[in-house]
Amino acid sequence: MATNQSWSRAESGGGDKGSGRLRSGAVLGQSLCCCCFCAESTLARQKALSGWRGAMSRFLNVLRSWLVMTSVITVGHSLQSFRDHTFLYEKIYTSKPDLVNGLQSLTFGVWMLLSSVVRGLCAIDIHNKMLYYITLWTFFIGMGHFLFEMFVFGTVAPTIFMLAILTVASISILGMLVGLRHLEAEPGSRQKKRN
Repeated sequence: MATNQSWSRAESGGGDKGSGRLRSGAVLGQSLCCCCFCAESTLARQKALSGWRGAMSRFLNVLRSWLVMTSVITVGHSLQSFRDHTFLYEKIYTSKPDLVNGLQSLTFGVWMLLSSVVRGLCAIDIHNKMLYYITLWTFFIGMGHFLFEMFVFGTVAPTIFMLAILTVASISILGMLVGLRHLEAEPGSRQKKRN
């Protein structure tokens, strides 16, 4: 009965030193309960975060394969440009083929080869953020070039070959932007661990 009175005093805010101990014990009991709840919710969050990281890790592996594929295709375009400059005006710059010459074909081939190397290196080390950004920019620059040539300068016609190139660039940009969210959300990048 005395315990019930001191408990009621502790809840009402008044009482003696004994009730103060009961009040702190009651608060401590609430704190323990809250900590257990927080621990359970933290575990649930960690499981969800672990599942999300696993899904994004699988996505980055698919993105790596995609980058390897685009790198191989780009090497093919580069080799065709080095071998014969008719590739450019038969497949790409079809609206104004008289503007295409051998020098432009070689320059295009070097540009494609450089893009291929960058994409291949990004596929090998996809967690390198600087290389990731550079690779993303290769797709933006390539797509921008072909869109400008199509809609501003009029040297490129909307053929199936060009639409395929623009589709691959669009899918690559979208996939890399999704992957970028995962790289930005990583708590510690591999670059920091190396330093």
